[in-house]
Amino acid sequence: MIFAEGYRLVRRWQVLLAMIALIGFMVQGFFYYHSKPTYFSGYYSAYMAYISALGTGSGAFWIAVLPLIACLVAGDSVAWDRRTGFIRFMLIRLSRKEYILNKLLSTSLFIVLFFAVGLVISFLIVSIWLPLKLPPWHFVNGIATFSLPGVPEDEVFLFPTFMHNLFFKHPFAYIVVVSGIVILSAVAWTNIAILVSLFTTNIYLVLGVPWLIYIIVSFIMMIPLVGLPHYSPLVLSGPFMESGPGTGPSAPWIPIFWIILILLLNMAAYMIFLRKGEKILD
Repeated sequence: MIFAEGYRLVRRWQVLLAMIALIGFMVQGFFYYHSKPTYFSGYYSAYMAYISALGTGSGAFWIAVLPLIACLVAGDSVAWDRRTGFIRFMLIRLSRKEYILNKLLSTSLFIVLFFAVGLVISFLIVSIWLPLKLPPWHFVNGIATFSLPGVPEDEVFLFPTFMHNLFFKHPFAYIVVVSGIVILSAVAWTNIAILVSLFTTNIYLVLGVPWLIYIIVSFIMMIPLVGLPHYSPLVLSGPFMESGPGTGPSAPWIPIFWIILILLLNMAAYMIFLRKGEKILD
């Protein structure tokens, strides 16, 4: 079923639309990075352009629609099966456990492949356009930074703030890490869409609810009285825009958070699917 599901997903026009949106928003982010006045004045970097477009920069508009792109790819898979009655045919050939496990596994694998391909193409585009090197940097108060030597400690310009040292030492490895975290986030939002599919066959709700959760929770966590902006989904889904040194979660816990969330969502979808029984066919 995994290969059959992958074949079906590849042939959907929504997948092409999502790929165009992903690469289009990334390229838009590259243009924004290149066109704005920079502190580095003429020193452009493909690495910096990539992470800026991915979510760090103010021109990274695509991070606001990440759940929509992810859910458009495969999030409505179960909803379409229920809506068209195809699920009845599948449950003749497979047990309920096999069906939902294969759905969860195949959609997750396809999302990983889809975003990996889209982000690799985006990085190739920016690496052809801009040089694969970092702008000049210095050690200020013992910290590798883009700030000029001698600035006050509270004005040290840390960019990026997430895994700062890895970015300077191994920028390509840094690109792989932050891309992987974005992919994990996309898998999580797709799994939320599948969970919603167990309660409704309305495709608009299936595609829209994960995005609403993404925006509403991020907005609530950014309210001063709540004061958790660095833990909001909007921040944890990209290379942590607006996060400052010491204010956000430590680096190892961010991918672990997404992995745990994905496992919990899969468990919830599995148990709810089995518990609903014949109601899932309505």
